[in-house]
Amino acid sequence: MKRVIVIVIDSMGIGAMPDCREYGDIPECNTVCNVAKAHGGLHAPNLFKLGLGNLADICGIDKNPNAVAQYGIMSETSKGKDTTTGHWEMMNIILDKPFKVYPNGFPKEIIDEFIEKTGFKLSKVEINDVEKETYYATIFLKNNNEEMLEIDSRPSDAIAIAIRAEAPIYVSAKVLSNGSVSTDSAKDAQEAEEFKDFIQNIKPSDFAKLMKDSDHHESDQ
Repeated sequence: MKRVIVIVIDSMGIGAMPDCREYGDIPECNTVCNVAKAHGGLHAPNLFKLGLGNLADICGIDKNPNAVAQYGIMSETSKGKDTTTGHWEMMNIILDKPFKVYPNGFPKEIIDEFIEKTGFKLSKVEINDVEKETYYATIFLKNNNEEMLEIDSRPSDAIAIAIRAEAPIYVSAKVLSNGSVSTDSAKDAQEAEEFKDFIQNIKPSDFAKLMKDSDHHESDQ
């Protein structure tokens, strides 16, 4: 065999690993089944033909006794939860020691090293869009030549990085106008104005204090 084409649907797991609790997960975690259930079923005719429905009870994907492919659920040998470890193992590279992960965002030392080696510095962070109660953010990096890089990010990660790099955080007018969760209480005009005032006046130091309190809480466990 001279060539192999590998297509990966990243982060689309189909059940927990035996060591799931070591990484903060629960035995019930199952991305494929839970996503299918949450959306009232999946429509994936090609994956049905390949035999996806034979792996588990997936809402919307029936079992197929005439699957045109070999199918199965693989169990990872390497230690670790990150994407890179899984991709490497597909290529027969096994890791005994997991990569370090940063559930609370990259620490300042790593950000400083990134700035030093790339020449780019965090300029600002923008929480700039919200669709169906999902928020979006952009990280802006600038070098000494005024070249700007824009990186899409989860708002939580973007805010954590901005705090550690002491960079400004901006919120777009669209998010301020449409960012409140649709509940009965949110319809009250006074509460909406208070929320907007909170967003407009919140300072990075407020997030820093919350994160510091969270770190103390975690260290006490």
